[in-house]
Amino acid sequence: MLDWKSKSTWVYRKMDSAIDHLVFATNDLQQGVARIETLLGLSTSPGGSHPGMGTRNALLSLGPKCYLEIIGPDPDQTEFQGERIFGIDTIEQGQLVHWCIRRHGLSSFVQRMTQKGVEMSDVIPMSRVTAEGNRLNWELAFPKSFGEGCTLPFFIDWGSSPHPASECPPGGELKAFEICHPDATPINEQLKTFSIEPCAIEEPRPRYRAIIRCPRGEVGLF
Repeated sequence: MLDWKSKSTWVYRKMDSAIDHLVFATNDLQQGVARIETLLGLSTSPGGSHPGMGTRNALLSLGPKCYLEIIGPDPDQTEFQGERIFGIDTIEQGQLVHWCIRRHGLSSFVQRMTQKGVEMSDVIPMSRVTAEGNRLNWELAFPKSFGEGCTLPFFIDWGSSPHPASECPPGGELKAFEICHPDATPINEQLKTFSIEPCAIEEPRPRYRAIIRCPRGEVGLF
């Protein structure tokens, strides 16, 4: 994570309006939230617990239908055993670890991708209870290659649930998002298959990076 205000090093790309959220993973949610709030000068909103996954989250608005998810271990899920998603158990420093694209009619989208020969997971129903006691329901789907080293996004459909960004204090805006990778060309070809604007660039070190407009200016997040 880096406070980077040098615009000359960035290529401003057309933002894919379907980016639903970016995922910032941390091994300590309270510390991760504090770091993000200090970096951006914005307040987060408590998200909720993910039962059976050993995680909980906090959210920060990046636009009307876009947000930053800060996700870490849930200390209340003392019975949880196994590995938490996004490598949370082994991560040493909070960082951007993934991104999510919004697709309405997710089941139909998965079917279309399968017909194209793209291997996808089944659609997975999910839910959580917000800090206010309201239940959110959504569906997820993942490329079969999803996991460590996969730069393709996962996909979400909120159905009739309100979008979480609408429940967060406003103030942040996602201005740019890039996948840095030493082999960017095949990544961009794969993104085109999913009808996603190519956003991978050639860099030696694989990582995600985003520019967020916020009260601190335009800040880089990695």
